[in-house]
Amino acid sequence: MSSIGILQRVLYDRINSLKQASASRRIDTKSLQTEVTQILGQLEEIRTSIPRGCSQHLRLVYSLYSILHPLPSDAFGTGTDYVDLRIRCEILAAAYTPMESTQPSVRYWFGNLGKSYNTRFGISGDTGDLNLSTEYQRQSVSLAPGSHIDVAAQFTSLGCNYMTRFECLVELEDMENTINCFEKAVELTPKDDSNMPNRLDNLGLAYCSRFERLGQIEDINKAIELQEQVLSVEVAEGDTDVPSWFSNIGNSYLRRFETMGEPKDLDRAICCHTKAISLAPEGEDDLNLSSRLNNLGNSFMARFEQFSQHADMDRAVEYQTRSVSLLPDNHPDLAMYLTNLIALHLTRFEHIGELIDMDKALEYQLRSLSLLPISEAHCDLAVALNNLGDCYITRFGQLGSARDIDDAIKYQTKAMELTDEDNPSRIICLSNLSGSCSS
Repeated sequence: MSSIGILQRVLYDRINSLKQASASRRIDTKSLQTEVTQILGQLEEIRTSIPRGCSQHLRLVYSLYSILHPLPSDAFGTGTDYVDLRIRCEILAAAYTPMESTQPSVRYWFGNLGKSYNTRFGISGDTGDLNLSTEYQRQSVSLAPGSHIDVAAQFTSLGCNYMTRFECLVELEDMENTINCFEKAVELTPKDDSNMPNRLDNLGLAYCSRFERLGQIEDINKAIELQEQVLSVEVAEGDTDVPSWFSNIGNSYLRRFETMGEPKDLDRAICCHTKAISLAPEGEDDLNLSSRLNNLGNSFMARFEQFSQHADMDRAVEYQTRSVSLLPDNHPDLAMYLTNLIALHLTRFEHIGELIDMDKALEYQLRSLSLLPISEAHCDLAVALNNLGDCYITRFGQLGSARDIDDAIKYQTKAMELTDEDNPSRIICLSNLSGSCSS
């Protein structure tokens, strides 16, 4: 027996023992990780000596993969350790699997590599992982027979990858590829397939994203046309996707209103966002509900700006307040939502003059300020400090409290100190500070 044959036999016994220990939970995760890493290292060392299609070596790789595959993505901790091992194993499997093999095929391993790199991108945020995920998924789709049952699903996954990459890199080519993939997914899906509504919705979202990038009205019209088709499909009562469909088309109606100014679109946006909230299942995730409340608040604010009805402003404040209350302090959207809510209270104060709105604006300004990193290089901090000073000045004008003018001077002074001398905003800071000092 050759030296490689002997090593294969040793690895076969070792993997079988490991599989039994893992199945019976007689091995801890740290030891399992160490053992799998060592075996993979040995398999990789002899990779160049093994021809593609070597059935004995393939069995070793498949057997090792069968140990890894059922484990959760955090099996070896919160980092990328687990998915790194999966990727190494899948690369070996793809390298050894004959191109003509069907069970499993090279296409299968390319598809798995696409998923694994996407998982690692979700952990690492490294666009290199996203690029590899996209490339492997593209290769997997390119090798699929046109009539294969899962091609539509693969086009959907590939389209989602292109969409994510567009959001990261803002390359228009990725958006074009997104639309092409989603269109093929819809084309290959039978009309009565339960996946059809979500695939139509994906395509509608892609057209809406391209509209936001290029501003071409035909894109938002197409998005709404597709999303209206989604809502026309009969689905089971209580389908958990329905609230998202109403939310998405509500956003599209609002985008079209902002461009075309047609009041009917604004009414439709409010109607759809209201349904998205009312149809949400009991106990829905707070983050989803917060987003939908924010959308509805934005729609009422848009109608207030159009018709100046105070009832619309009140509803906008109500929904935005509920939206903010559902977000934790570390949520990336909280600062933006607080900014919207501050603007609402200030606008209502300007129209109605009730001091409670100025008090609320100050409360949310202080909370927003607490979320910013304390860094003298952080330009947003200077803006927030200056805005906070403006609020105190406005309240001083209402109440005449010396404490408010002192706070205004304190925050505006700090804003000026954080603003570079050659920054045009420094003139505004100086002007505001000068006005406060002379009050």
